Amino acid sequence: MFQVIFKSTEEAAIGSHTTVQPETGAFMTTFETTKRKFDGNPTDEYLLLPREFAEMDDDPKRGIFHGDLRITE
Repeated sequence: MFQVIFKSTEEAAIGSHTTVQPETGAFMTTFETTKRKFDGNPTDEYLLLPREFAEMDDDPKRGIFHGDLRITE
């Protein structure tokens, strides 16, 4: 998954600065905004995964369902 997000291997990306692709950066911004909305009340939020992950198999343990990522408080 690291290679999909950063378009590089972990070994090549080690350093103080790693850039992400625009689509991934937009997802991370949405993720940060969503997680900051949590206020202590149990809730679920679903975020559309970037295009690179569209064909991932569902993985309930990781919160992946039909191309969405489920995050909970």
